[in-house]
Amino acid sequence: MSKNVWPIGIAGFFLALTLFILQRIRRAHVMRIDTAVPDLEFIGQRRKGAKLHGTAVVCGGSLGGLFAARPEKWSFTSEARAIPAPRPPTRVVVDSDSGESIPMAQNSRSRVMQFNGVHVYQLLLSRFLRRAFSGFELRARDAGVQFAPAQWGIQFNGHAFLAPTHKYVDIDHLTVFSSRRTMESLVRGLLAETGDIEGFESLKPSTDATVKFICGTATAFGLTKDKRVIRHVTYRDTHGGTISEDCMLVVDCTGPTQAGFKFLTHALDNPDLKKLRSAYNPKMNYTSISASPHDFNEQAMKIGILHPVTHEPFDVASNGFFYCLIPHPTADNYSIILGREDSGRFILTVGGWDSDIPLSWDSAVAFAHKAKNPKPVPEWVFQLLDILAADGRKDRVTISPTRMTSASRIFYESRPDLIPTNFVALGDSVMRLNPRLGEGTTKAGLGAITLNALLHQQAPDSPTFSKDFFHRLARRTEALWDSSKWLDYGRETTVPCAGESLSEGRFFRAFNKHLCVVLGKNEHAGKTFWLGMQWLVPASDILSPYILWQVVKAAIVGE
Repeated sequence: MSKNVWPIGIAGFFLALTLFILQRIRRAHVMRIDTAVPDLEFIGQRRKGAKLHGTAVVCGGSLGGLFAARPEKWSFTSEARAIPAPRPPTRVVVDSDSGESIPMAQNSRSRVMQFNGVHVYQLLLSRFLRRAFSGFELRARDAGVQFAPAQWGIQFNGHAFLAPTHKYVDIDHLTVFSSRRTMESLVRGLLAETGDIEGFESLKPSTDATVKFICGTATAFGLTKDKRVIRHVTYRDTHGGTISEDCMLVVDCTGPTQAGFKFLTHALDNPDLKKLRSAYNPKMNYTSISASPHDFNEQAMKIGILHPVTHEPFDVASNGFFYCLIPHPTADNYSIILGREDSGRFILTVGGWDSDIPLSWDSAVAFAHKAKNPKPVPEWVFQLLDILAADGRKDRVTISPTRMTSASRIFYESRPDLIPTNFVALGDSVMRLNPRLGEGTTKAGLGAITLNALLHQQAPDSPTFSKDFFHRLARRTEALWDSSKWLDYGRETTVPCAGESLSEGRFFRAFNKHLCVVLGKNEHAGKTFWLGMQWLVPASDILSPYILWQVVKAAIVGE
């Protein structure tokens, strides 16, 4: 009997070891395919061998373009791009209800829809920035940017989200809290290392700079006779002249304008190309109100706010966002975000599907009172709003209303035979999401990380370069598009994509509604979802058998 036990035991051991190794291999494969985390190791590293002898043209001068230009600086001998004016002015409006005159941010960066609105930066982006730019943390803190736990006080449909941020306090798990204005100027200054960037006059020119900044507007692509390669990009300079820039690689970072797609449509004159773009109208309206109160932290601490997970006193000074209400579309359409930007400024954002657009502080607070989620907005939220409103509301408050009328995705990966082999696009240029979950900036960063890793493996003159890029990008972002669209389809005011109906995604919305309950009660589910929100694990992790069972139980109980 004992003689038979040993072989069985040994066989069992090796079987378990084999399964463990196979699971580790599978996990590494899924992480490499569905996330950009493994690609972070290439950030800041020059590609093996000599730099590529050619020019990469990055069309677009916002954050997506700045992120994309960084890999080109490591990989190319020269690089060209367009930069618009960095700092918009303000104008004054008079609220019709109160008669109050309030400064309203005027967005001269018209292609950046929410230049003055609230911005969220996930951990993946923070890690990219620290690796991509030497001294980023020091420069960021000098610019007023705060590093804090990546928790935003999220309430899904009124249910508190058990994010484990109190367990992750090292710098690798702290994210940035900053306005778009400050972040863009900071990154532009670090990329250029020049003294002509407003707010960064002390920076000295870099002796290794390979980035050529071009102030202009891209207008067309010049293709080879077989239309498989873009040979030059035509742009109009500030004097109205037309200039062509030869290129080895073209990166479309023109944002929601999606100019690269338009240039290709015109140059290729192929009706099949137009079919690659899918769009719908979520009719999302919201207003962001920024204020600069005195002694906010001291006054807020007196309220006695408790941490949503530990239930210990909540340290307002060391955290970024305080409250973030994300409603389920079938339950309510009132979203609320309250947190800090940078340099002592705080921001309140309210809005929803086909909602009103408040144009004063009082009307925004009144809007927040209308939230009808299963659990009411905590009273301390309105106490914080009172602190913000009490200090200089007229001369220290700016308002930025926004209407989101189009979410779109271009399925470049589905027809690589139509796309020039040296063309790529990232950020809103390839996928524009409803900004409800604040994923736009990190989405652009993910595109830059993906592009950088590909440049380490092959050159843009490879016949599969564009195909490989869009395939990788699609695998890493398609869940974002589906989930965002299906949630928007839960609101009857949404205008769906051509050929689709609002009934699509019905099962997903039902699952999401019960998942919201589980995330507020189950720490494992909360941690898994939080890691997914930070883009550190595949989105499919939330579909583990254990979490699925918790969701089923919540549905059966009827919570």
